[in-house]
Amino acid sequence: MDGCLLSLWVSASQERGLESRSFPSGAYLNQLPGAGVSLTSYQCTCDQEKNQVTANYEDFKNRHIAGKNAQGSDEFCSEQIKNRKITVKRRCKPRNTFIFADEDDVKAVCGEQGVNIPNTNLYKSKKQFKIVDCKNADQNRRPPNCTYKAQNANRLMYIIVACDNNKLPVHFERSEPNPTQFGITGRV
Repeated sequence: MDGCLLSLWVSASQERGLESRSFPSGAYLNQLPGAGVSLTSYQCTCDQEKNQVTANYEDFKNRHIAGKNAQGSDEFCSEQIKNRKITVKRRCKPRNTFIFADEDDVKAVCGEQGVNIPNTNLYKSKKQFKIVDCKNADQNRRPPNCTYKAQNANRLMYIIVACDNNKLPVHFERSEPNPTQFGITGRV
């Protein structure tokens, strides 16, 4: 998803009404025009699977955690997505990532084995996980006949997950090949 619709109420004498704009996922500072705008920062997180407010750990586990000894392949992707009934609005999900790990190792990313991305509920793992990205191979097919191509099969990557207040992962944001850098960020 390229962006999400974030609706904000602007409270300033010259700015009246609801300000709605589309933003890619991420944290932002002072993005609204106009002097005297009271909002200084906000978080925009997009989730194609389901609204992040209603996402839960069981959904996350079903969609993203596979056994640590499993191997990513085209067949694995197609089989797992079919067996787990992973869809988006009754259509084949465009892309899904599986993490090959024990449940407790993935949960730990929301705690001592993860680094919080400032001003978000996102945590990046301190260690790499074996993953596979499953990409829909034929957009004309409908569930349960979806077919997938494995990308980054069995590659070691750092994972970024959104965590709920109970410190459980509820959304897979993305994976990255590089470790966390402390003190310097690429975006301001």
